[in-house]
Amino acid sequence: MRDILSIVMCFVLHFTVKQVVLITSLSEKTVIDWYVFCREICEVILANEFEGKIGGEGMIVEVDESHLFRRKYGMGRKGKGEDKWLLGCYCRETKQCKIVQVPDRKRSTIMPLLLQIIDTRSTIITDFAKIYKVCEKFGFKAHKSVCHKRYFVCPNDSDTYTNNIEITWRWQKRDVLSCG
Repeated sequence: MRDILSIVMCFVLHFTVKQVVLITSLSEKTVIDWYVFCREICEVILANEFEGKIGGEGMIVEVDESHLFRRKYGMGRKGKGEDKWLLGCYCRETKQCKIVQVPDRKRSTIMPLLLQIIDTRSTIITDFAKIYKVCEKFGFKAHKSVCHKRYFVCPNDSDTYTNNIEITWRWQKRDVLSCG
């Protein structure tokens, strides 16, 4: 029981498998099996916790898409996960976040997903991408956007920014890349 609790604690603290093997003196295979089990438990909890839509009346939801992997200087062979795109939605008031893998960044792919994930009474804040120009036509209450080439917070409206979803990407990518 002590070994199991040690592995779970190390998982929560983001220890590597090699570090856990040194700490617990267990085999690498055992630690990997328990790490996989812990990840599955996290997936089930997250799936059950966020079944409904995020946002609502008077709430602001930040939306952004991100690329998980990228070749340095665009050189070399295309990697295994290089064509993976993620769509992220973050509600400022409830601090709920939903991340979904999408095959591409086309409007025909993104907009139906936004309608499934976000309550249409929400105000949507996005970057200046063309795919988001029609958010209000799809039934969302309001849509604001910020041009990241010029500024991170809109100078006309200090509430128009996507910093929360951007920092979420930073932490998600760090965790994914550290796991390989």
